[in-house]
Amino acid sequence: MALALATLALGAGRSLSVVSWNILAPTFAPPSRYPWVAPATLAWPKREAAIVATLGRLDADVVCLQEVEVALWDGLLRRLTSLGYSGVLQETQRQHPIANAVLFRRAALRCTQTESRSRALIAVLESLDAADSAAPLHVASVHLEAGAEKASQRFCQLRSLLRRLTLLQQRDEKERSGPPAVLIAGDFNFDRRSALHQLLCTGSLPPHERGSSAYGESVPLVRAGSAPYQSPLLPLRDAYRDGSPPWGPQLRASFRNGRVLDFVWHSAALHCLRPMPVCAEAGSPQPKAMPSETHPSDHLPVGALFSWPGAPGCRAEAPSWQQLYVENVIQSRPASRPVSRASPGRR
Repeated sequence: MALALATLALGAGRSLSVVSWNILAPTFAPPSRYPWVAPATLAWPKREAAIVATLGRLDADVVCLQEVEVALWDGLLRRLTSLGYSGVLQETQRQHPIANAVLFRRAALRCTQTESRSRALIAVLESLDAADSAAPLHVASVHLEAGAEKASQRFCQLRSLLRRLTLLQQRDEKERSGPPAVLIAGDFNFDRRSALHQLLCTGSLPPHERGSSAYGESVPLVRAGSAPYQSPLLPLRDAYRDGSPPWGPQLRASFRNGRVLDFVWHSAALHCLRPMPVCAEAGSPQPKAMPSETHPSDHLPVGALFSWPGAPGCRAEAPSWQQLYVENVIQSRPASRPVSRASPGRR
């Protein structure tokens, strides 16, 4: 009941659904790396069809993708266009074969600006039916550096992104009726034990802080003697930490090693109505044999439903997890399947 009342007060019939997914680029998917899955299942044509089908079922307004193979983007976008999406791809340097992408439902949103950063793509989105003075959405699809020894690089990539988003927010805030909504989603290659997760949640990283990641490294993130790092965008909110899906398990794993590496972060201008329900495998911290016949990537999709004055009007045909009223989203818990397991691995 409280959720329904909050929705009526804050949403005014407007909401925005977001999904983020690292789709496992074929470059990173040789059969030798995933010996438990048949080569035909691992091949891109079959995985691409499964990825498109999954995104069709989730039916989000905005989709942040990571590990998009640049050479295969045109073909993937053609299939996603049939689902009602337009899309933008990150510009990469030195012919790097992998990029981030942002998809948006073209019947509801338009993209007014894009900007490629190190390991991130920023897109400025506006609702087609919101008031001209409504603040836009600044969304970033992020894939930070992986590896136990790369915590400092992840910090630098995140710091660069936050600095640029701050400048864009300051620009747009002068022209609109309120601060732009900020959403940062993707594969961060750290988990909730990390100092970087603490930074995003609390807004500060003390001097001499040593950062741990999903892989347990401990390396200085800030030079000794330097002032504590701060950003006017922080703190942000972790959608799955602050709320629970309307059905199904809590998110306990988004990557095949059994850890949560994928997040949906948002500013206070976005009211998170609920995180997206996740599959049974995501509810277990045990390693998983992914990709597989059921899961076309070694990551699982995450997402959330938001409300803010600049959001598009709600769709009557939206899937259950996006319905505004509590009575429309309460469903019996899906039948659980045995969770396949494999060695953790890293990427």
